[in-house]
Amino acid sequence: RMSAQLLQGKRLAQRLRAELAEAVAQNHARTGRRPCIACVVIGDEADALGYARTQKRVCQRVGIDYVLRNLPRDIRPAAAAAQLDALRQDASVSGLILLTPLPAHLRDARLNWHIAPDKDIDGVHPNNLGRLAANGAPFFTPATPAAGLALLQETGLELEGKRAVIIGRSDTVGKPLAFHLLHRHCTVTLAHSRTRNLPALAAQADLLCVAVGRPQMVTGDFVKPGAAVLDFGATYLESGVTGDCHPESVVPKAGWFTPVPGGIGPLTNAMLMRNAWRAYLQQIQ
Repeated sequence: RMSAQLLQGKRLAQRLRAELAEAVAQNHARTGRRPCIACVVIGDEADALGYARTQKRVCQRVGIDYVLRNLPRDIRPAAAAAQLDALRQDASVSGLILLTPLPAHLRDARLNWHIAPDKDIDGVHPNNLGRLAANGAPFFTPATPAAGLALLQETGLELEGKRAVIIGRSDTVGKPLAFHLLHRHCTVTLAHSRTRNLPALAAQADLLCVAVGRPQMVTGDFVKPGAAVLDFGATYLESGVTGDCHPESVVPKAGWFTPVPGGIGPLTNAMLMRNAWRAYLQQIQ
């Protein structure tokens, strides 16, 4: 009976935040300027607002300014696009984020097209996604899969030739993660909540990545013994934040596991801050 090694993001996040805080402070002392992230949340979705609060706290710790625009849930697509256009054109804004989920009437509105690629620090603009798919060299790649890959590197697991199953097909986790793993020579299956025989498919994976947004959906039946399991889920409940995996049944079977909270989440925000710093540097050159 094995028990997974827990992959905690706190240590890596602390190191990255410290490096960023020093660089931002030195720049501010020299120029009087700081990077600024503008975050747009549409509606009162608890997960999005909770994530925005966390982002703001991390920004404060590294010295990056943070502006939250909470738009009405019933805002029309044209009005939402206009808000993003204004932030895109604002020279004081170095990074722009549109948090999901969006209200149903906005999901096909192509709002990500209104985020300039050089301010797209969450890597969702089609320009960045396309560059990632084509050659693995976008301006920015989404912070969440980047955090998962950084923790995966801690395992020392050789990815070439491994079978990876990703449950979840979002533009911010599932799809970009699939391209990252393909570029690292994994054999990748991109699944989702409607995939037939999903537990049996997942149980074939050497690397199981879960980003489906359903609390504790993935149980031990989904896990190949000794597999690396990355839980990208983060659902805010009254009892606290929980992931997409059921840890009590997954941990005894997995070789490595990212817990929620404490796994990918802390490092995700640090990666986002790093993207914001890089965006700022590119824009002042």
